[in-house]
Amino acid sequence: MGTATEDAGYAQELFRLTNELRVQAGLDPLVEDARLLSSARDYAHFVVLSQWWKTHPYVPEIHCGADCRDMYNRAVDAGYPPAYVGENVMWGSVGRTAEQAFNEMIQGFYEDPTDPRFSRVGIVCYVRDEPGPAEYACVQVLGAAP
Repeated sequence: MGTATEDAGYAQELFRLTNELRVQAGLDPLVEDARLLSSARDYAHFVVLSQWWKTHPYVPEIHCGADCRDMYNRAVDAGYPPAYVGENVMWGSVGRTAEQAFNEMIQGFYEDPTDPRFSRVGIVCYVRDEPGPAEYACVQVLGAAP
């Protein structure tokens, strides 16, 4: 399946852009949550190594892993209390900026990070090292206050 390296800088830029969008909408910035980070980390690693988007390109499918768990199940398994949870999955070729990926996400089908129910977030990005072309996957898990 290959190897992947976490790209914390890319994730931090997505976090900044997300909170910038929220502030523009008159909402409080999201707070990073370790449990949502854990959920996002596990799924982003799986998505990039499996190239999940190539075999599961439709919106509902991308959020359900090979084990049939979705974003809610993964968040609860990571210790997040039962609450409303949303997820955005971004992927593509290495070389796209975080701003390009973010703008593409908010122009398509996505879980709206300006939804006032959300107050917490975990964003993790991985770059697949090999085999094949360098590609990335980022997972943003949004959570309502527990």
